[in-house]
Amino acid sequence: MAHGKKAALNAAKTAKNVFDDGSSSEGLPTTFLSEEDVSNGLTVAQLFTRSGLSNSGKDAKRLIVDGGAKINDEIITDPSKTYVLYELSEGIKLSAGKKRHSMVRIK
Repeated sequence: MAHGKKAALNAAKTAKNVFDDGSSSEGLPTTFLSEEDVSNGLTVAQLFTRSGLSNSGKDAKRLIVDGGAKINDEIITDPSKTYVLYELSEGIKLSAGKKRHSMVRIK
């Protein structure tokens, strides 16, 4: 509401799409990576850190091992799993807990 009625309606629509429909939305915060960024692959922990869903690699690893991290709505438990360019080309949805979500896409 602090940013106006239009922003509030957009946030409500995004929340409905994400939580009720289970789909990702263009309204989610998005981190864009270059092909060079992922040329050697990025671990799950690095993705959570780069997206801003964790403050450090250690924080990301703790979140993942404790079962609080999801990729495309599936719980992920291995912080060292590596994603390569073709896996990120379509974009992936990261979730930290129930309320924090972000998209990661290639530029």
